[in-house]
Amino acid sequence: DRITIEIARGCIQRCRFCQAATTYRPYRERSAAQVLAMAETGLAATGYDELSLAALSCGDHRRIENLITELMVRFGRRRISISLPSLRPGTITDPILREIGKVRRTGFTIAPEAGTQRLRDVISKGVTEEAVLETCRRLFARGWSGVKLYFMVGLPTETAEDRAGIVALVEKIRRVGRETTGRKPAVSAAVSSFVPKPHTPFQWSAQLLPGELRTIHAKLREELQRRGATFKWHHPDISALEGLLARGDRRLGRVILLAWGKGRRFDGWTEQFSLAPWLEACGEAGIDFEESVARERGLDEPLPWGHLGHPAQEAFLREERASSLATAPSAPCPIDACEGCGVCEVVPVLRDTVPEPVAPAAATRPQTAVERLRLEFAKVGTLRYLSHLGLARAIQRLFRRAEVPLAFSQGHAPHPKIQFGPPLPVGYEGEAEYLDFETAEPVDPAALLARLAAAAPRGLEARALVRVPPRSRSLFDLIALQVYRVTLPKERLPAADP
Repeated sequence: DRITIEIARGCIQRCRFCQAATTYRPYRERSAAQVLAMAETGLAATGYDELSLAALSCGDHRRIENLITELMVRFGRRRISISLPSLRPGTITDPILREIGKVRRTGFTIAPEAGTQRLRDVISKGVTEEAVLETCRRLFARGWSGVKLYFMVGLPTETAEDRAGIVALVEKIRRVGRETTGRKPAVSAAVSSFVPKPHTPFQWSAQLLPGELRTIHAKLREELQRRGATFKWHHPDISALEGLLARGDRRLGRVILLAWGKGRRFDGWTEQFSLAPWLEACGEAGIDFEESVARERGLDEPLPWGHLGHPAQEAFLREERASSLATAPSAPCPIDACEGCGVCEVVPVLRDTVPEPVAPAAATRPQTAVERLRLEFAKVGTLRYLSHLGLARAIQRLFRRAEVPLAFSQGHAPHPKIQFGPPLPVGYEGEAEYLDFETAEPVDPAALLARLAAAAPRGLEARALVRVPPRSRSLFDLIALQVYRVTLPKERLPAADP
């Protein structure tokens, strides 16, 4: 339920587990003009109230602060919130937090990936514990009540001490939250399993089997829950299957077909997943499942994907693997001065087209109600299957598409001032439904009704709009009668009595 706009493709960081950074080279940034135009178009078409910026590392965009400020200036008065994916500590600045927090404090996710600095250097994460703690301190000081953390287990050279470091880091973050706010923060630790991917420095590495992962998860769950943190994890069996599919050879085509023949569907959904048919399929195709997943590949061993890419990339991966074993992190690629190492094959072209921000204060002015209006509408056709909550969301999106200057409540989570009449049961059409809403500025009811009618989805008909005098009775007090009409097909009627 949000607009997602990719603001950059590729990544300047050199995290050694990340396949996407290799696949999407070279690093490119989308201009602010493009982002703003896409936001305008997407929000006008959908009426969503959240805009999400997407990139492998949004914080590395060269003008991210100016971009977020400009977005808030344009959309803040419409109560459109901005959310960001997982951010690298050190790129989350006070100006970014100030702008994002003006409308709604969306969730924040930080990805330390590992519990100790030694292991973060092995994977070249480029994040220090001090940066993580300082970022959390800024979040809590700006009013955020919690934070979500991403970790991986099963990384190359990982030890029990590294996993204990996850628990220790979570405890330190909780302590920072208590010291900053005086309250216990909500800290969630999401743990995924390391899966070696082709075209990464770890493509030769071994992967932990499901039994080993379950033991690690059980220990982490016990330690984290005892400290009041929420623990989430990726299903170990699904991770094992991901490992098989990630590095398998052409025999996997038959495995997938056999698994499909055994009824496997929607295996990306945990509640639908079953590993047993995949194990049977592997056996029938002559593949040792555990050996394929857990075996470390030799450096001179032919790899199924080895014919892809070019020599510069292969040499780069080998150098990065050697650096990981030496616990030596690699510096990020310089954005504005490509070194021409040959890994990207082409030099990225970056255009500095981000405009200067304007009047950010305009986005935070309170919107006081000045007018109350009553809308008569119909909910018919397939929209009768919308629940009352679904109808409320559809109406709010309609109002945004029609650019209704709604008034909002004040406080931590502002809501539009809309009052609905009695809810319809699911499956019922409504020929004469009503709602009241308040606006932050005077409107012309006739012109606004025309905009609502033009922007309404099929099955939602805006029929009348009138002003309501101040201090009028509520809709629930005014509606005294509801008329129902039930129509049955002739074949469903009882036979006539002769």
